[in-house]
Amino acid sequence: MKMKRSPKAKSTVFDITETEDKVRQPPKLDRMTQLLKELRNIRKSIHSIEVSKKNSAKSEEILNTQFSALKDEIKEINEMQEKITESVSNLNLQYTEIKEDKGESHMPKPEALVNEISSLKDEFKQINDVQTKLTESVSDLVTGYQEITENIGNFQISQREALLNEVSSLKDEFKQINQSENTEVSQQLSLELEKELDDAVNENKKLEEEKERQKQDFDSELQKRDETIKDLTKENLDLAGKIDERGKMLKTAAARFKQLQDEIQNLKTKNNKQFKKII
Repeated sequence: MKMKRSPKAKSTVFDITETEDKVRQPPKLDRMTQLLKELRNIRKSIHSIEVSKKNSAKSEEILNTQFSALKDEIKEINEMQEKITESVSNLNLQYTEIKEDKGESHMPKPEALVNEISSLKDEFKQINDVQTKLTESVSDLVTGYQEITENIGNFQISQREALLNEVSSLKDEFKQINQSENTEVSQQLSLELEKELDDAVNENKKLEEEKERQKQDFDSELQKRDETIKDLTKENLDLAGKIDERGKMLKTAAARFKQLQDEIQNLKTKNNKQFKKII
């Protein structure tokens, strides 16, 4: 049965902030008012998650920049490798020529060989510097992925699930209060709470779909990046092996060069002695 209201009550019955002296509001309606506040706080939390998602996207953009820089470094390393291979090939060719003919006409070649060895040492230093930079970049990239993974994990499990649980709990409590109250205050609060509840549920649903899509995209991208990082690590190890191998070749070449210098000097001394005997 519909309750009759006095003229005074007519202007204030929907003001849920009115004191009990003016409006006698049952305790359950107080709880319904509190539910509205809680639900609005939940929607603020949803907005906060959306802001965090944008920050996560910025982190992903930074990682993409780092990844592009890594590709450039790999290209630089490959160019250095080709240059070193060519230098070693030229070095071996010069050794062969000096070994086959130790005459005076080939005396300038040891000087060129010294310059070649010096140049090769500089290239080794450059490639070692790039290798160090590459190792640091890979480490930074892995750290960045771990941070984004942890952030998305928090969104997916902690915050979103907590919000969904709160909305579900508020919905059940709202139904119980609404069934036990049949006043116009209750009806007005019911309409407000119903609207807030629908909006919150829709926002949560939208957020859940967006987070799931984001997680799938991220997992796919992370798998690709993980494979790339493994390839980069393998290239890094291969590069370290090649540098070690080139270093050994350089030491062998230097020793052989010293031996050839001694042989050339002995040959000059021997020729000078023979020339003096002839005179």
